[in-house]
Amino acid sequence: SVGVTSTVAQDFNNRVESLVQSDPKNPTPTFEKLVHLLEICRQQHSLSTTASTQPATPSIFTQRPSAVLQSNVQHPDPHQPFDQDAYLIGVHPDDWEEALNCYTVTANRCWGCGDSTHYLSDCPKRSKGTPMAPRGRGAR
Repeated sequence: SVGVTSTVAQDFNNRVESLVQSDPKNPTPTFEKLVHLLEICRQQHSLSTTASTQPATPSIFTQRPSAVLQSNVQHPDPHQPFDQDAYLIGVHPDDWEEALNCYTVTANRCWGCGDSTHYLSDCPKRSKGTPMAPRGRGAR
């Protein structure tokens, strides 16, 4: 909740007043618009308070690396491009978003370490003595 005398509340009141006064018809702002303005005020307050806690003189821990040190090497994706239409065949349209979210989390990457350059069966971090579950059998 926002206190009536807080900085966020004062900023919010100023924004609502400006919004109403900027339109000659003085319409009442919609609930969605008010919520949007409140979120903007909260974000700005959050950013301004975190910015003020940062040290004034940058240290080696707060500086961004030099452009010379940044790599421009692009690693090509070794996997085939994703065919969204083929992936969504048989999935109800109401479930498409969830299916695509599942794909982005699980596909084209190792489920053990999360690396996108190999699959779990080829994971260099997996100990060789750990057997893989046979396909078609789930965990019990």
